[in-house]
Amino acid sequence: MLTSKIINCSHTIYKSILSNINLKLCITIVSLYFVGYSIYGNLDALNNQNIGIYGFLWLVIGTVLSMLSIIVNGYAWKFLLENLGFSNSRFKVIKSFVNTNLYKYLPGGVWHLISRVKLLSEYMSFERALENVLLEPLLMLVAGLMLVSIGGWQSGIFLICLFSPCIFLPVLREWILTKIKLIKGKNIYQYKKDQYSDNRYFEKYLPKLRYPFKALFVEIVFLLVRFYGFWCCLNVFSIANILTLRDQISVFSFAWIVGLIVPAAPGGVGVFEAIILFKIGNLIPSAPLLASLLCYRLISTIADIMIRLIFSIVPKIRIKAV
Repeated sequence: MLTSKIINCSHTIYKSILSNINLKLCITIVSLYFVGYSIYGNLDALNNQNIGIYGFLWLVIGTVLSMLSIIVNGYAWKFLLENLGFSNSRFKVIKSFVNTNLYKYLPGGVWHLISRVKLLSEYMSFERALENVLLEPLLMLVAGLMLVSIGGWQSGIFLICLFSPCIFLPVLREWILTKIKLIKGKNIYQYKKDQYSDNRYFEKYLPKLRYPFKALFVEIVFLLVRFYGFWCCLNVFSIANILTLRDQISVFSFAWIVGLIVPAAPGGVGVFEAIILFKIGNLIPSAPLLASLLCYRLISTIADIMIRLIFSIVPKIRIKAV
């Protein structure tokens, strides 16, 4: 009897501990420690890494590509919204996407999504705006998995990646979106507590839609442009040709989607770098790879800031069909 009570009590404590553990935060902390330890272990070698004039030019090209990728990503969202049946000339999709992009660096990694929902809510119901915003990261995930698949079998990961486009089939997409709204929605929109006490918050918006081929294609282009920004950083330290291009794209895409899924740190800092080091750290000299990762983090952040400034400082900027 006493043993049974002890077991039940232990089980309750164990469940309580698990429920209070923030898995994403733990992964981020471990990733940051791993990256920090790698940098510390290669400090001398990192100090010997030099960036010449050609290296600087590669960084400039990488920054421009990273800026361009944000606009391409905005177009992917625009085409997704059109596929979902939304089209309003008053709502500037690209500008709204770019203006909210920097908010991903705020703690929690969800404020860019919150801002987009608030903007879209001016033109549609809250429920529909929520779905239209949450589907875009899902589109990113599918595009990333498709690019991961070009790396080959990878212990069976290829099969998961191969069938990832099925996520956007109507029935499966409906089920996944419901789960995302239940999990992500409560984390993102705590300020709308009145919505959660009302079952209408989970009311389904299920128009008859076509498969979003156009949006998915543009999302893949976005990731490729993003990758070439990273590839420019590898060229700075002359390590871009050590692995095949398809392997580099596959590893980059895998690291990118893990950083997308685990956004405990602002902008996925640490997670992306840790995955790259874990996947190819034994194939490429550590110091140049670490230097490339640090440069990429720098130029991608600068690109996010610069493209935001461009859209803010030049209010008369016009992009066709925005």
